[in-house]
Amino acid sequence: MVDILWELEVASRTKLAEHGERPEGLWVEHVLPQSWGEEWPLADGDTADPASLEQETIARNAKLHTLGNLTLLSGGLNISSGNKSFKKKKKKFEEHTGLLLNKWFEKRDQWTEAEIEERGTALAELAIEIWPGLE
Repeated sequence: MVDILWELEVASRTKLAEHGERPEGLWVEHVLPQSWGEEWPLADGDTADPASLEQETIARNAKLHTLGNLTLLSGGLNISSGNKSFKKKKKKFEEHTGLLLNKWFEKRDQWTEAEIEERGTALAELAIEIWPGLE
């Protein structure tokens, strides 16, 4: 998955952007963490158990491993971001990563299933530009 996300990173760059080599030790980060909990309330503001069989929980868990929820971070930043709230992750991303894949989060105040879907669609469209046979 790191290779796919890196290719999307490179394709995101314009002619005016910096073009460097792929940094060593990139990890795939789930922006909405796999073990989301109290710091990640549902759309109605309620907190839920990620293992619950409630409809909202099932819908959220279905988005966890989708392209829209994944990004690249250095190992240290990935570990320090962990299961923190979106607000805390966003601040860490702003301070410690220069990847264009992570610029997406700067303009977001929240990270919900809708935002995951929106980013996933944008990255899928970019993937089709890179690999036209995906259509």
